[in-house]
Amino acid sequence: MSEDDESTFGSYDDKETEEYEMHQKGLEAFDALSDEEQCQSMVRVGIITEDGELTERYGGDAPNPDNTD
Repeated sequence: MSEDDESTFGSYDDKETEEYEMHQKGLEAFDALSDEEQCQSMVRVGIITEDGELTERYGGDAPNPDNTD
């Protein structure tokens, strides 16, 4: 964090927030899934294709699933 950030946020600790706790719980739940379940979850939300290719939205070359062109 830069000095400017510290003057703006003080000693704010994001790890003490409800959002951080919810994020951690989500990561733990995802980690508990099997590899196949993790892949299907990423396909379902449009991160990767059924073939495992990263979609454009996430920096890959595969078209986003909601593209109509």
